[in-house]
Amino acid sequence: MKNGNVEVRRYWEVYYNLDFDHTPKYFETRLRELLEESVKYHLRSDVPVGAYISGGVDSSIIASLASREYGDSFLGFHGKFSEGAEYDESKYARSLAEWRGFELKETDITVQDFIDNIQKVIYHLDYPVAGPGSFPQFMVSRLASQHRKVVLGGQAETRLSAAIPATSSPI
Repeated sequence: MKNGNVEVRRYWEVYYNLDFDHTPKYFETRLRELLEESVKYHLRSDVPVGAYISGGVDSSIIASLASREYGDSFLGFHGKFSEGAEYDESKYARSLAEWRGFELKETDITVQDFIDNIQKVIYHLDYPVAGPGSFPQFMVSRLASQHRKVVLGGQAETRLSAAIPATSSPI
């Protein structure tokens, strides 16, 4: 509103400046450089670092680069679902840990865990907006908090991005 009048206007504009001057190999190399630089930057810490590993592409890339840069004391953290093979991505997380030579800490997330902890998850979200990953992220964060204060993640968006101590909730 301006001077008592409603003004309708576009406040953003998307510009696509497509780059046809470089090859796909250039973009592949540049993406790798940027990822490596970002991971290296995020590994700066005065305490040991670990990473969440879901078994998916994003977290696997970050954990792979971080473990290569960080060395033997790197730890990975994974939440598995043993209710059925279709829900369990632990074989992918284990495969990455074995390939890169780091220890993988796992927690088996059960129905009882959900019953016992859903109030804590809601409390830590601060507001009632959550994706389906909020609960497993909470459980894996609780595991990670027993071993690391700094944990890298490969999610595009996360509401529980820090390792949450098991005692941090009044609930």
